[in-house]
Order: sequence, then structure tokens, then C-alpha cells
Amino acid sequence: MVQRIKKGRNGLIRNNNMKAHKPYCKQGHEYTEKNTYFTSKGSINCRTCDRIRKADRRGAKKETEVAGFPTFGKEVYLSNPWEATPEVPVVETEPEEELKVPKKLLNKELPFENQRVIPFWPSNGMFVDGDNHFPVADPVVTNAKLKFVQDMKPSLWVNVGDLLDFWLASRFNKEANRLFGEYGSRLQDEIDSARTYVDEICDIVKQAHFIPGNHEHRHERLIDVNPALHGLRALGWKNIFQYPANFYTHAYGTRLKVNEAPLFLVHGDQIVPDRVSAPAQYMLQKRVNQTTIFGHTHKASEAYRTGYDENREPIIYGAINSGHGCLVQEQTYAGPEPDWQHAFCYVEFFHHNNKPRFSIHLIKVIDGCFKFRGKLYDGNVL
Repeated sequence: MVQRIKKGRNGLIRNNNMKAHKPYCKQGHEYTEKNTYFTSKGSINCRTCDRIRKADRRGAKKETEVAGFPTFGKEVYLSNPWEATPEVPVVETEPEEELKVPKKLLNKELPFENQRVIPFWPSNGMFVDGDNHFPVADPVVTNAKLKFVQDMKPSLWVNVGDLLDFWLASRFNKEANRLFGEYGSRLQDEIDSARTYVDEICDIVKQAHFIPGNHEHRHERLIDVNPALHGLRALGWKNIFQYPANFYTHAYGTRLKVNEAPLFLVHGDQIVPDRVSAPAQYMLQKRVNQTTIFGHTHKASEAYRTGYDENREPIIYGAINSGHGCLVQEQTYAGPEPDWQHAFCYVEFFHHNNKPRFSIHLIKVIDGCFKFRGKLYDGNVL
């Protein structure tokens, strides 16, 4: 016989046998038709309390299964972290059972990223370049960019990777004409070849930040092949570079955020696959609700989309590919006429309605020169 709940005038409830019960359980859950059931002896039970007890038992079982096995967290090491830098923790959680995604649908192109935050507001702007590939950086393009930095005097410089070529550590063929030519230098010579460029910019900016690219990652792969070298402080970027004290090097795969602005910088090789015809559009699809400046592909391109906040105010998100600054003829792996563009970015920061805002200028360098705010910057003129 189905037991029914009957409420009396005094607030008590009764079942078919007229046995009186309180209108709520010991935990305060109300006895309703859906939340209540009776045992064969006529006692009343709370379904909510039952669900909580079952969930606790399942959790205790899982803890018992992993007992005795330590949990290892992911730690981020910087070769030279600066003081009072706010960190944005990356928390990885396992999805609940009902939200599991099939392995075939998981995105394999997005690795774990270390996120770092630049600790100050670049009020005088930010200079962004990458893919210089010293010692095969184009001297005319390099000269034009140095003139621009000397004139604009930005607060911040971010190099998004491949500052150095590390050609001798690559898996590509080592052509004799380059190996014994002007640019067939040792790794230390490659590092030193960028020293003048780095020193001149660091003398102007407040801070410079470097995100290693896939070419610098060749150095780390050399250590992976010779694991006995792992952990030697002499092989860390800080000791290898010996660049100015305000030149900060991050870990490979870092996503760098500019202070309070919703602007991120990455190298891009871990996100954008090779031979993508529209890398900026691809990056925008992968990083939907953020603006990203990236390098790696040697292309100067932009892609934008408009979203809306909770007040239906429009928000523009973008992906900006920052071009490159190297000698094309020395990158033989790309073919004789690759679809590359010499370019860099200049970002202006401001506040509007108490909100951090920025404007990104993608500046293309054509024939070694460009014009910005009415002034000509010509790298052909010393």
C-alpha cells in the first residue's frame, strides 16, 4: 500500500497508519511528496539526506583507491622572476562524470600554459616584435625598428620569441655555404649577435620580457637528449644571455598578460599548426574571448570579432600576427619566396570610464622603411 502524507492542524504529518511525524528531517529538509518516502515499518525518510550520504560514500571510496600515492602539482620556474609580480594561478580540475568529453573530441593542440603578468601599467606604450632570428636578422629592418623605439620611448618591450635562430641546434640540413659563411656562427656567437639590439632597447624601456619560441626551444631539446645537463644553472637563459638586468626571460610556452589590460602575448607555435593559411583567424577561433598578439608564422595579419557583455555593450576581440624581422634568403627551409611580411606592433594603453583599454598598431616594414604619425622611419639610412 502506498503511504501518503497528511498534514494536521498542529503542523505534524501522518501516514496511512496515522503515525505522527515532524514536517522536516533532522537536517532541516522539508518533508514533501517528492522528498519523502516511508519504510515498511512506517518510519519516514528524507530523500535529500539519502543522496548526500551516497555522495559522501562515493567520495570516500575514491580517496581510499588513491591512498598512498602522492599528488604532484605543476610548478613554474623562471630564470629571473621580478619582485612583487602578481601571478594568475592556473587550476586544473577534472570534469564531473556527466560532463566527460570523448577523447576524439579533445583538443590536442592546446598544451598547459604558464601565465605570467607584467607588474606595471605601460603608460608610454609597448613595443612588440619577434622572429628576429639573430644572427640572420635583417639589418635594415632592425635599424628602422631601433629608430622607432628611440623616438617613441615605450615603457615596455615584449619579444614574442625566436629572437635567436639557433640554427646549429636545428634538425634541418646544415648547408656548407652558411656553415662556413658570414652567419655560420656558434650558439654563443648567435646570442652575442643580438646583444647590441637588446642593449639599445633595454636602455630605453622600463622592462623587457622575452617568451622563448620554438627556435630557442631547440636549446631545451639539446638538454633533453643529454639529461645529465638538466638543472645546471649555467644552462639557464639568465646565465646564457647575460643581457641587461631589466630583460626578463620566461619559460617556453608562457602566456604573458599585460597588467590589468585584457591583452595576452604568446609565441604561437603551440597553438597555430604549421601551414595554416590564415593564422590570425585560426588564433581568434582558438582564443575566442581574448585579444592575443603572437608571432611564429612570420605573417603580418589581423582578425577581429565582436562580442557583447552583460549590458549588451560591444567588445572587440582580436588576434594580431606580428610578422618577422629576419633575412628571408637565409631561411632556406621556407623556400625561395615565402609568404612572409616584415612587421612589428606598437600598443598604446589608456583608461576610459575606469576601464583599461588599448589600441594596437600593426606596422608593416616595406623596403626597410615605414611611416607612423607622419614621420618616416628609414632603416636604409644610418
